[in-house]
Amino acid sequence: MTRRRTALGPSPRRPGPPPPTAVGIVVPAHDEAPSIGLCLRAIRRAARHPALAGIRVDVIVVLDACSDDTAEAVERVHGVRVSTLEVDHRNVGQARRDGFAQLLDRLVEPRRRTWLATTDADTVVPADWLARQLAWRAQGAHAVAGTVTVTDWADRGPLLRTRFGAHQAALGTAHGHGHVHGANLGFDAAAYEAVGGMPGLGLAEDHALWTAFGADDRPVVAAGDLAVATSARRDGRAPHGFSAFLGLLET
Repeated sequence: MTRRRTALGPSPRRPGPPPPTAVGIVVPAHDEAPSIGLCLRAIRRAARHPALAGIRVDVIVVLDACSDDTAEAVERVHGVRVSTLEVDHRNVGQARRDGFAQLLDRLVEPRRRTWLATTDADTVVPADWLARQLAWRAQGAHAVAGTVTVTDWADRGPLLRTRFGAHQAALGTAHGHGHVHGANLGFDAAAYEAVGGMPGLGLAEDHALWTAFGADDRPVVAAGDLAVATSARRDGRAPHGFSAFLGLLET
């Protein structure tokens, strides 16, 4: 995978990017009624960070073949601009792609002043999630990949926590780490469109997009200061996704 691992800094002879005026966030969801509220409330907190004062933040929850009350759970979250998009792909990459397409159709801000981000419906982002992404943007990053942590191992055996920790350590969690997660990605809208957008893959769409940024020689950051908390649940929504990966570590 092509990746720039060095820290970015603005050139003294070149002005930094213009300040962002809009942030768009996509959350794919397939039967996520129990978790989507917590996810959106965390995003709401991140959108209210002082670093985002004056920046429009839009969230789209892509309801992919939902048969439960996910849509109703989204409606109960107030204080952040959230909309839904119903699709029937059963494909997380295509769901993300459709969500970003709708966001970009809606936003009138210039692409070079728009930042995009994505997380998962069973994930809780920190209060400075967007602020830290935008701080990396200000240093020239076109894309930022953070890490994931698990805070609740109740649904798994005790051995998995140790094995997951070893896996994280092997790829690193400091700046320049080797992780790419759809639960913790952000990128410049113009760069996103330039590399063809999110691949409509049912697996590893996040890695494919990250590789596309690298192949296009875009400045990217594998940030060690940007972690989200995700679920260790056994009943994962994406086949061969994070839940399945944990299952392999557990065997």
